Formats: sequence, structure tokens, C-alpha cells
Amino acid sequence: MQAYKEADEGGLITLNNLFGGSPFYTNIKEWEDYIIPLVPSFEAACRITGDDPQDMELNSGTSDEIAYKQLKVVIEAFLPPGWEWDWSPNNNQQKWAPYFVHTGSGFRFLVSDYALTLTTGGSRLRLCSKRISDYVGTQFLDHYNRFLL
Repeated sequence: MQAYKEADEGGLITLNNLFGGSPFYTNIKEWEDYIIPLVPSFEAACRITGDDPQDMELNSGTSDEIAYKQLKVVIEAFLPPGWEWDWSPNNNQQKWAPYFVHTGSGFRFLVSDYALTLTTGGSRLRLCSKRISDYVGTQFLDHYNRFLL
């Protein structure tokens, strides 16, 4: 655990490659502390997921299609290793998503909220915690603007 806490980005990537993700987090707060600093950009998300940010599949289509494909990669990077969504009707797993308000020139981040099994937006763009959802909603606002406008 100490190695993960003290490693720079390159060291964390090496540890992830050796151990298959962060095997030492014991709760969602530790996961948030670990993953948020690692993913400031789409390119960083690709390093986590193993995707090539120059891949034509991620960069072809209309602007909203490209943004959606790239947001799916970003979301994947923020999910803990082995994360499984539980969509059964009787679960208590919170599925977080950022919400936005239109300002005239585009959208701005408003708030994160969650649903249990119900979804009011794309289920593929759900996140595992409010803190991560808040971060993604602000850090990747340009992607959301291209996707939503």
C-alpha cells in the first residue's frame, strides 16, 4: 500500500501492470484517493484502460459520437478493478452521474446525483461514487458539452 501512496504516475502505471490495478484499496474512499490524481485527461484514462487515444474508433464519427466513445473510456478508467454493476431491482448500489445546466454558451456542471436501479440518462456513463462523479463532471466538461450539444 505504501508503494501506491508514494508512487508518481509512472510508478503507479508500473504497479498497475504488475498487480493488475490497485489491489490494495479496501473502500471507495481509498479508490477515489488513488484514481482521481491519475486521470486528468482522456489520454490518461486511455493509459489506465489500455486504449490508444489515437485509435480511429475513438476518434471517428460526429462530434457527439466521438465525445460519447471517449466518455465511455473515461468512465471505465474510474471504475475499480472487477467492478460489476448490479441492475437488479432490490439492490442498494448507488449509480452516480453528473448533471449540467445550460448557460447559453454551453453546459456547466451543476451537481452529481444517483439512482439505484432507475436511470434517467445513459447507464454506460454512471460512476461508482459522488466524488468521482463530481470530478468527472468538471474535469471532462468539454467532452460532456460535445456529447450533449
